[in-house]
Amino acid sequence: VLTTPPTTSPATTPVTTIPETTVPPTSIPTTTLPTLELLPESNGVQTPPDQAVVVIDGVVTDLIVTINEDNSATIEYTGNFIIRIIPVLPEDAVVLADGTSGIRVYRDRTVAIQGEGFAPDTEVEVWINSTPVKLGTALTDSAGAFSKTFDVPPGIELGEHTLTLSGNLADGSLGRVSIGLVVVDVEVDEVVPPPTDDGASG
Repeated sequence: VLTTPPTTSPATTPVTTIPETTVPPTSIPTTTLPTLELLPESNGVQTPPDQAVVVIDGVVTDLIVTINEDNSATIEYTGNFIIRIIPVLPEDAVVLADGTSGIRVYRDRTVAIQGEGFAPDTEVEVWINSTPVKLGTALTDSAGAFSKTFDVPPGIELGEHTLTLSGNLADGSLGRVSIGLVVVDVEVDEVVPPPTDDGASG
């Protein structure tokens, strides 16, 4: 008797394996802010001449800079604060006209700085870099305004610098305002006395 072995069909029910397309988890691209390169001591940000930025909570915001005819400059963060920089020249000084206008301060002279929109009755530190020099501090009044004249150091290098004002703003956040400026020299007209007649001419 022919016993035909039962044809056991191998149970290869093909499992439709979906190829694992490893879908990366939908990560929202975190726009990692470039690490701020802060200037030494002042913790400001290096800023090109005639431009200004403010750093609040690690975020840099460009400010509106207006350069006035009298060489003063107004730096404004609309709805927040205003800063004015007024370089002071002695009466006998001649500005070296280099054909450009911009924020200029004069070595070994003074610069008046005014501000509005800061927290009341707080200190605002004023620094100048590249080599960090603390020009001093100003105290705001009950309205959050200040006005103070600072000495520009005689030994400061000529050229581009960053002025940084650091203080609490009206909303309580710490703001660091960095302003790019150029330090220049002044020439003082020396009055040459007329030659004196010493009687030798007979």
